[in-house]
Amino acid sequence: MLIVIEKEMTGTQQLELARKLIGAQAFFVCAWGLQCERMHDVVDDVCVEQEVLEKRCADDVPVVMTTWHSKENLEEAFWFFRELAEHPDVPITSALIFHVADVDKCQELIALHNAVSVEDLR
Repeated sequence: MLIVIEKEMTGTQQLELARKLIGAQAFFVCAWGLQCERMHDVVDDVCVEQEVLEKRCADDVPVVMTTWHSKENLEEAFWFFRELAEHPDVPITSALIFHVADVDKCQELIALHNAVSVEDLR
């Protein structure tokens, strides 16, 4: 999952999104854009919250891997997402881009995701 954040999110919105992602068993979450470091932290906090609420050990389920990309441009974040996002315990079999914005750029983001390659970043 790559969250592309191009619109300010409230803390409540970030928490709601993180809970939905973890509830849907997202095991690798990359965040890019506005407040991406905070979004990363909220996802981590929700993972701990779930462990406490469900009274389970962190070893009971695979850890959720999280990264933020505040210093990279969007192309670099997509490259990381496509080429380096790997989970040690869970095979990643699909990619999901979650876009937070006022303007729909779905097709543009899909095209960028499909076009980015290692050669583009050299």
